[in-house]
Amino acid sequence: MEKLTSSWNSNIEFMARSELEKIQEDKLKRQLRYVYENSSFYKNKFENSGLKPDDIKSLKDLEKIPTTTREEIQKNISETGDPYGGRRCIPPYASSIIYSPEFPPEGEPFYAMTTESDASNIVEILTRLLVMAEIKRDDKILNPVWSWSVLLYVLSPVYVSQTPKSVGDILGCMVLSTEEVGPEAARMLVLSRHFKPSTLITPAPMLDGVTNEANNQNIPLKDLGYNLIIIRDRKGVISNEQKKTYEKTWNAKIHRMLDIQDNLFWAQDCPAYKGLHAWEDMYIVEAVDPDTGKPVAQGEKGMLTITNLFAEAAPIIRYQTTIECTVEKDPCACGRTHPRIIPQNY
Repeated sequence: MEKLTSSWNSNIEFMARSELEKIQEDKLKRQLRYVYENSSFYKNKFENSGLKPDDIKSLKDLEKIPTTTREEIQKNISETGDPYGGRRCIPPYASSIIYSPEFPPEGEPFYAMTTESDASNIVEILTRLLVMAEIKRDDKILNPVWSWSVLLYVLSPVYVSQTPKSVGDILGCMVLSTEEVGPEAARMLVLSRHFKPSTLITPAPMLDGVTNEANNQNIPLKDLGYNLIIIRDRKGVISNEQKKTYEKTWNAKIHRMLDIQDNLFWAQDCPAYKGLHAWEDMYIVEAVDPDTGKPVAQGEKGMLTITNLFAEAAPIIRYQTTIECTVEKDPCACGRTHPRIIPQNY
């Protein structure tokens, strides 16, 4: 199949599905043993379900494990007083970053952790996604994030004392990181005018804020010079209609990214725009029936459920989100063999 876009790790991105599934199966077995031995949350979850890690012998057996929800972990936080709800698999001093993916929090604050190995894997994940979106050497990226967001650390060379290289180092890009607080739209506008970034990675509300601020100052958006905008969200993605509106308003290419930092998960659409690619050597993605926790048939709608296969600090197994989607595993028009998540309004 013709490859329609650049790739960072072509051996993995275009790997045969049978090989990908073998990698997943091996990593899944190792990860299940790991959380059973190190996470009180998952040890209890397995025992309450009458399961042992060795009961999961193939990818098909994954459905035997009950799904995990954000609310379930938050309830465990309330009951135990442990800020990680029993998920932490390493000593506190062994973590490189502790951050809250959402502020102000919904319910109990939901913390995540990363180790040096986790951060290196996240750098690999995001490098693949950004190269897929055709970011090139010497591009400038503006990345407004919460101070404790993992994106601040893995994208910019300034913040990566814990990792061998940041995404910016690898791609040879300048990454300008700012906070999504206060008068940030005005600040982003100043940075845009002075540094002329070619790429903006931002949530839709922040993009709207910059649009309004530019209009208030009578600054044409085309003068800012963006040719790529990646709109990220943890709860879903903008619709095709919204995407077209932003493309027209900004005269830029728009990509959509799922940014579910609870479980260190990122997925993004490629230039074929046939769904959000998730890397199967790093995760298992399912669309499940929320009532039974069982996977639905390919092409049917279910709740996006993610198993992290690489996390050391605080992995989540079968993390059931509130995103309704289908999961397509046929090869994409871009040539990639990894599954595509198609949210309901995609």
